[in-house]
Amino acid sequence: MDIRITLVASFALVAALAACGAPVPTPNDFPPPPTGWPTAQAGRPTATPIASATPRPTPPTATPASGGAPGAATLRPPLMTLARIESVQVRILEGVPTRVQAVVRGAFPDGCTSIAGIVQGRDGNRFIITVNTKRPADAMCTMALVPFEDVVELSMQGLPRGTYTVVANSVEASFTLTQDNTVSTLPQVATPHPRVAWSDAEALILAGQASEIMQTHALEVTLWLKDGRTVVSTEPRIDAALAVIRRCGAACANTRYATE
Repeated sequence: MDIRITLVASFALVAALAACGAPVPTPNDFPPPPTGWPTAQAGRPTATPIASATPRPTPPTATPASGGAPGAATLRPPLMTLARIESVQVRILEGVPTRVQAVVRGAFPDGCTSIAGIVQGRDGNRFIITVNTKRPADAMCTMALVPFEDVVELSMQGLPRGTYTVVANSVEASFTLTQDNTVSTLPQVATPHPRVAWSDAEALILAGQASEIMQTHALEVTLWLKDGRTVVSTEPRIDAALAVIRRCGAACANTRYATE
């Protein structure tokens, strides 16, 4: 309150002196402002509005494959094609029944290509072998040829004697079967054990009665049974006994199997 009265009195004195023509006092004639009196802060920067940031464009998302999750990158399936076959060699193995193998040789076009699968079929006296390859899409690969070799066991059981042709992706080779490869013509090996029909042997295996099974190339199958007996049978084709064991499942989990 005293400060305000002093200021008012000073202003009134200045006005009176000016009216009377008296000299006006300079600012130095006034007493200094009291401590704590607010003064202007020269040179203090004033706040400026912050410019709004420029919005960034939203990066595009990968188009999902059909049925895939949104945003997931599309994975291209591998490239499938027929293998390049250069030669086919036929091997006729000794034994009864006769076993025949086709040795297929070829070359992959690059270091990324591999065998995708081999399919075997037969049309009369022609064995048709299709060799497929696969290659990862968009892969960076060495471009040198890579040779390969595969052995295909031909399904010869039950075939009569004659001349046959093997065709692997249009490359051909022929061979001659000099004797029938049917079960009825195969010699039966003399054995001290009783011989049973294959249907009976199959029933014993499926019942889990065989502790050990032995198969020969002559299609002779010997069963050592859990009750101490041993029986012999002739399977209709090679590895038929193994197929029965697989069908047996858990009941044949401890059955030992051997082949020559």
